[in-house]
Amino acid sequence: MKMSAALRRILSLVTAAYGVYAAFLLVEVLDFLALLRAPPQGMHATYDIVDVAFFMVEFIVCGLLALVFLTFSLAGRPGWPLAAACAALTLGRACLGWYLYLHIGPAEQITPFIYKDANAFSGMARMIFVPGQVVLGGVATVKMLRNLSNKTD
Repeated sequence: MKMSAALRRILSLVTAAYGVYAAFLLVEVLDFLALLRAPPQGMHATYDIVDVAFFMVEFIVCGLLALVFLTFSLAGRPGWPLAAACAALTLGRACLGWYLYLHIGPAEQITPFIYKDANAFSGMARMIFVPGQVVLGGVATVKMLRNLSNKTD
């Protein structure tokens, strides 16, 4: 069973969403590290390297997920394991996104405040890419499951 063109396009969009967001996070990490290393005259950082580590981890996660979805689209043979992996990765990303960006819990939580509002562009990028990754992953999973159920009928 070959992968349909529509499914290949959806997986390409998922890959692009993770890849572009990973590139955005790389720029943000480098910016935060530069400000820690040499702040402008009369300014000081309100965060430390531990806070920047959260961005580094998410950068690595998004980069790896982009590679995983690229591998899925290049595999060319959708099956139940591929659909289950896509569903699990999408669910994991949704949970991670909820925790990092939406969860407002007790005063003591491990997510640094800079995650909530780093700068104006960060908020816009997060509003576009994080839900986009989850929605596109969900669409890809549903499309794979429909293709598989149609093939078995």
